[in-house]
Amino acid sequence: MNKTLLPISCVMLICMVSLFLNLGCSPESVAGGGTEGGNTICGTLVNDDRSLSVNAKVYLLPSEFNPGIENLAASSICTTTEEDGGYVFDNTPQGEYSIQAQDTQNGKNTLITGIKVSGVDIDIPVDTLKDPGVMIVEIPDTTGNSAWYLYVSGTTIHVPVSGTSKFIAVNNVPAKQLPPICFVKQTDSIPDIIRYNVKINSNDTVFVRNTQWVHSRKLYLNTTKTGADVDEIVTDFPVVVRLNANNFDFPQAQANGRDIRFVLNDSVPLVHEIERWDVSAGHGEIWVRVDTIYGNDSTQFIMMYWGNPDTSDNFGEMTVFDIALGFQGVWHLDGNTDTVYDVTPNRFHGVRNGIITETSGMVGSGLLFEEPGAFIDMGDVLNAESSDLTISAWVKRSAIGLQTIMAKSDGGDPNSGYGWTLSFHTADQLHFFTASGGTFWGEDGVFDCWSKEELPVVDTTAWHFVAVVFDRSGKNECRLYIDGVEMTGGSNGEAAGVNVIKNEVSFRIGAEADGDYPWTGLIDECIVAHTIRSESWIRLCYSNQGPEDKLVKFEK
Repeated sequence: MNKTLLPISCVMLICMVSLFLNLGCSPESVAGGGTEGGNTICGTLVNDDRSLSVNAKVYLLPSEFNPGIENLAASSICTTTEEDGGYVFDNTPQGEYSIQAQDTQNGKNTLITGIKVSGVDIDIPVDTLKDPGVMIVEIPDTTGNSAWYLYVSGTTIHVPVSGTSKFIAVNNVPAKQLPPICFVKQTDSIPDIIRYNVKINSNDTVFVRNTQWVHSRKLYLNTTKTGADVDEIVTDFPVVVRLNANNFDFPQAQANGRDIRFVLNDSVPLVHEIERWDVSAGHGEIWVRVDTIYGNDSTQFIMMYWGNPDTSDNFGEMTVFDIALGFQGVWHLDGNTDTVYDVTPNRFHGVRNGIITETSGMVGSGLLFEEPGAFIDMGDVLNAESSDLTISAWVKRSAIGLQTIMAKSDGGDPNSGYGWTLSFHTADQLHFFTASGGTFWGEDGVFDCWSKEELPVVDTTAWHFVAVVFDRSGKNECRLYIDGVEMTGGSNGEAAGVNVIKNEVSFRIGAEADGDYPWTGLIDECIVAHTIRSESWIRLCYSNQGPEDKLVKFEK
């Protein structure tokens, strides 16, 4: 089932509840355990000022304890900490437990989960009582007008839910990663899990929205010096999110990742595109369009949701790489089919020619141009006309010398139908050519620029991110970038003097339109945009798409 995201302004009723029960400690054994054993659980609690926690109330609870239907006194053991902050539970039946503790004098508390008793004594590491946090939970539509309650499995957290509530606020929640959060009808004992692994921070409020999705995670966008190192705001940026077996459990999501969702700051839905979803290999790459990324910031985050069997993967005609945002052609260069797909609404798909094979790329898969003369042909598309240009790609050379990355040109001398090319030139520097007239380089209607000749790209072992920004306002505004760093070395002609850039030849990746100066090596993520991208945009592309991904940080 799908649901419109509810902003906090839609809250009709919020119930603030203090969750720790002021019950006396029960000497009874924990109910619901397995075979009796001589297991002892002991540990020590301290306060967040490093002082010993004395006379704190400590509960030992079965990990699946439901405080809505189970009796706390009959199902738990309660004790208090001694002068040394220690606590002990003797003769604990085998099973899995949680420990929940609170200092009733200062209100600080903690939660320890995943305690497995199986026949040996357990010494719990020292744990710290901290100020609690607040959790605001969106109530599922399925509750209707029925009487429900919310609880956190294996804890005393239990809150009734009114039939008219849209959100419910729960205070005094331990600052830990929580066990499953559940909703249950008062007339039913079967829980409906609405979220796993919610992390609570001290003196902070966590919103649990989109409760049809049982899994979620924060992805921080770090643009500080320790991250992407970008000072300016960048808008409408396609962020790459890389999933692997270390940061994501693929079986928890639906087939092909159709239930994956992204939300900005847990409230604004974000458009995304899955480039690769390989469950068997444990790899996935997803492009997410973020409206605004703040410079020099490490607190901004997006939420990723998954685990909803009732959702569809229909996003309509919305796209990450929209032509309204300047994108004209975007080729991820993945797959082994003869067709190479453009993911913009232009659908400037290409056809492979020669031996080109799929291989590991910079983002997902890329293509290896194995023989001279191999190229991808899109036909007569991408005439720049009077537009500015930003062209970028990831490349890995197999040989040095003059090689074409992308071109809408037959090359040669300038003329009225020259078009444009981006290549590595004879001195192995990045070089951009364009013309709308003229007969030699440097005269009116002709422009070219190149990267620093003293820093050629001659290695054949590493990927490099290359980009050119052709800004018609003047030659000094045109820039060439290698690996996110501006590397402009020089230029000929005036960018402002180039008029309409148009011809009838094919746009190709890996060769000029006449087949000259072919590429040998790997290419990935070719993008042509009819707009000017800022230096911060280019740097963000390199930092995010590069092998270290310095932008996206998964919450631990």
